[in-house]
Amino acid sequence: LRCDRRPVHARQPPSTSAMQQPISVVWHKSTDLRTHDHEPLARAHSSNLAVLHVFVVDPHWWAPTAPGGRRRTGALRTRFLRECLEGLRESLAAHGQHLAVLRGETSECFAALCRRHRVATVHAFAEVCSEEVAIERRVAEVLQAAGARLELSWGFTLYHRDDLPPRTSFKTYSSFRRAVQEEPGAAVRPEVPPPRSWRPPPAPVHEEPGAGRLPEDLG
Repeated sequence: LRCDRRPVHARQPPSTSAMQQPISVVWHKSTDLRTHDHEPLARAHSSNLAVLHVFVVDPHWWAPTAPGGRRRTGALRTRFLRECLEGLRESLAAHGQHLAVLRGETSECFAALCRRHRVATVHAFAEVCSEEVAIERRVAEVLQAAGARLELSWGFTLYHRDDLPPRTSFKTYSSFRRAVQEEPGAAVRPEVPPPRSWRPPPAPVHEEPGAGRLPEDLG
């Protein structure tokens, strides 16, 4: 699905069936294309809402960088990403789920998604780098304007940041290691298991965009 840039008055209204019931969305990114140990996924399927899994192909990540002019994502990494998406699509399909692959600027894609569905909550992992955080912030603003919210989970470190000893900073790895070894409560959390009960995707699922594949013109 290419995100619609036409004026609002020129767009087709979303189907009534797609807008009847609120839904939860799992926003998958290139760093979490899996179904195990995935807290946002587990949170989404713990609700009583239909769940739509989404991946956004944002041209920003294939554009040249400003200083060096090299692509952020090259051909080999694109091929690996496509294979990971195929694996995720198959894993989700085994549980009756659908992976919607959207293409366009990320916040615009979520704006289009909110026009198509009554999105209640978007579940995702929190970002840490500047460009990703900026995109995340714009998505949160779009969702808030549509009456939805972005719910973030932490998932980028072996030790959860909320479980670290009460210390402001660690100057070296050794100081960090000693602190977590000496802290009785500092332990690695167990993996988040897949949902015991998977919520269905929004109906009718055949109208949802994307077949879990990246476009061929990115590599």
